[in-house]
Amino acid sequence: MSSVKSVHSLAAFVRIRQSGVRSVNVEQDLRQTKIAEGYVLTAQARRSMARILESVDSAAPQRAWTLTGPYGSGKSYFGLFLMNLLGVSSPAHLHTLEQLYNGPRNLDSQKGKNKVSKDHA
Repeated sequence: MSSVKSVHSLAAFVRIRQSGVRSVNVEQDLRQTKIAEGYVLTAQARRSMARILESVDSAAPQRAWTLTGPYGSGKSYFGLFLMNLLGVSSPAHLHTLEQLYNGPRNLDSQKGKNKVSKDHA
């Protein structure tokens, strides 16, 4: 008998969901529901969104935000998601609400801070 070990590639164990999205153009893609449906709302994006929404809902003077990151890191895609979330007339508005509330982690579960209630959206 041979004692040859079977070597598996990483691809045998890991599946990466490919969105197939090219660079996002906020102005052109705002009405494209399929593009909004492909966005993955990460924990970092949720924290950033919570900070932004808290300032919108308060009398805080901080009303402008800067998102920084390398090319292709999702800055415009995040902006598109946020615009769809806040724009009740946006075709993807309901989908973004569903993703926010039914996503893997709800904002209310993040250590009691940066809570965003359904009233804010």
